[in-house]
Amino acid sequence: MMKQLTFQGHTIAFNVHGNGETPVVLLHGFCEDSRVWDDFLAAFQSDQYQCITIDWPGFGASSYVENLSMEWMADAVHAVVASLDVKRYLAVGHSMGGYAALALAERWGSELTGVGLFHSHPYSDTPDKKASRDRSSDFVAEHGTPLFVRQLIPTLFAPAFAEANPDIIEDLIEKNSNIAPKAIQAALVAMRDRPDRTQVLRRLKCPVLLIIGQEDAAIPANQSRAQTVLAPMASIRLLQGVGHMGMYEAPAETAKIVDNFVSFCYIYVPDPV
Repeated sequence: MMKQLTFQGHTIAFNVHGNGETPVVLLHGFCEDSRVWDDFLAAFQSDQYQCITIDWPGFGASSYVENLSMEWMADAVHAVVASLDVKRYLAVGHSMGGYAALALAERWGSELTGVGLFHSHPYSDTPDKKASRDRSSDFVAEHGTPLFVRQLIPTLFAPAFAEANPDIIEDLIEKNSNIAPKAIQAALVAMRDRPDRTQVLRRLKCPVLLIIGQEDAAIPANQSRAQTVLAPMASIRLLQGVGHMGMYEAPAETAKIVDNFVSFCYIYVPDPV
């Protein structure tokens, strides 16, 4: 059973994996919950880590938040780690989780030993992307969650992987078909309205990891390339044949990448931001 924390009147559900002394916070993306890390953790987890996985509001076992924002999500992460008496930790965010990780870096940067953007980026939405978020919100309101996730999830994978692994696609669709439409809409608004955080990435004193899928259709290639020159200390890993879901498409490879990054961050021990 997941642990629970009450934050600003809302339930935040989280899990702690491993009994190590090295805290690593894993933040899931849009239309997912913390179970998205299960295969990754099986390849990654060792006794030296304390891996903390969190369900975002309205996803998994966390309660819905009406006026959701990346800042609210960042503060919720801070509340979770504080409840565990964790003072310094590394945060890795997948997609939407990466947006929240950068908000966390902006608000609580002195706590971070490293930031990982796992198929994510620091840029705000373009006007076209904002309009796309609004269309998605309207679609969910009209057609419901099951049809929305059935259309969304296959597009997150490299085509060859999706064709070869229909069981993984169907499992993800099934797991996420019960997300309340209002939770999806709240997350869409939070992503649509988030600010550009390129300056956060530029000013980070801790190491940064960028995991980029060569076949990621969810992030424009120009944004993936442009962010690679922003952080003063960045490790950049381009995954061949991988789309937007490296924790499924290449669990062993991505686990090794993050493992090496964590080891470096805790050896480096940056000065507080």
